[in-house]
Amino acid sequence: MYKPKSLFVTFEGVEGSGKTYQSIKLYNKINKMGIPAIYTREPGGTRGAEKIREIILKDYFHPDSKE
Repeated sequence: MYKPKSLFVTFEGVEGSGKTYQSIKLYNKINKMGIPAIYTREPGGTRGAEKIREIILKDYFHPDSKE
């Protein structure tokens, strides 16, 4: 019996380069084609991980940040 292979796609790049935008566009396109897909990000996906991500990005993009 034929078993389809899975594919794991990652997007790499610096902050603000459009990784989230492009990954969401790809995810939506795959879903429209009727192919089952899971969208995730790191850190993210759970309530706790989303809070950590929020804290990291809030500090990273703070206008007074010197780093």
